[in-house]
Amino acid sequence: LSKNDCEDGVCSDNPIDAPVESIELHKDYSDEPDFHNDIALVKLATPVTFTEYISPVRLPSAEKLRTKSETGRKFTAVGWGDIKYDAKTRDVSIGNRYKFEVQIPGVNPATCRRSYPELEDSQMCAGKTGKDTCQGDSGGPLSIAENDGYWYQYGVVSFGYGCGFRGYPGVYTRVTHFIPWIKENMKKMSRTSSTPIRTTTQRTTISQYEYIIHILNNIYVD
Repeated sequence: LSKNDCEDGVCSDNPIDAPVESIELHKDYSDEPDFHNDIALVKLATPVTFTEYISPVRLPSAEKLRTKSETGRKFTAVGWGDIKYDAKTRDVSIGNRYKFEVQIPGVNPATCRRSYPELEDSQMCAGKTGKDTCQGDSGGPLSIAENDGYWYQYGVVSFGYGCGFRGYPGVYTRVTHFIPWIKENMKKMSRTSSTPIRTTTQRTTISQYEYIIHILNNIYVD
């Protein structure tokens, strides 16, 4: 966690190695035709120490958040994926030394279905020409800061046609659709209803039903 978070040559503290205890894949996951139910839960073997570069993101469980339209909202995506894509040769070198960040608008589902006819209600779209996630970003978060000041994760990077192509936004797993599945499986994967998390200043108990791990960074792709 927090590996290679840098800005103006100043990097984060040493990254934290967080061993994985178990992984829960969605039983109905399918990569054909368009990566439906593309979601999994990862349980860490040990608690995570929050730092300036590692902090939690909330699940948009409240009805007023679950029913919000994504259209036109400015989301933030982060990842170590490729930042250059040759449309002619489709040449892409997956992976990047640093984690990058990009702000992208949510796209109306009806508009997105013109490009992806198999799009389901469990998926959402975001991005515009020249601004998108790319190969190597899959599984990363699509988040936004709400009016209460907290960050919420609404999407998980899934797939797309090319990277930043006109008329082809990125497709994301819609987190709000899977909140019941997330909560049910967190219960199965956890022995207790809360996990103690030590911060740099105080001990905080984080409910399993409210948070998943979000890695902050300060590098932008424009």
